[in-house]
Amino acid sequence: RVVDSAEIAAWEAEDAAARARDDEIVERLAQLEKLLDAPKGAAAERGTSGRERQQRAIEFKRLQRLAREERTSLEEERKRLRSARIRRRLRLKYDRGRLVG
Repeated sequence: RVVDSAEIAAWEAEDAAARARDDEIVERLAQLEKLLDAPKGAAAERGTSGRERQQRAIEFKRLQRLAREERTSLEEERKRLRSARIRRRLRLKYDRGRLVG
């Protein structure tokens, strides 16, 4: 199959977009790690009632669960992006040799 330069340019643009999305994912994963590493008592200030501390602890655990779920989905998306980028790079490598025009 013969490839033209416009097709290669489109693949390079897709690769740049995938790289940008990967950077966003890495940044969000770092934020989630900070949340997941936070101590349990950080949710309530000193001087709050026991019931209020308990409510905040429950909310904090809920947020941590949501963060773990988001982290899992982001890691899966990152794996998909990486494998797609690898396939695209291989395709580019071999199609550059068959470039027309």
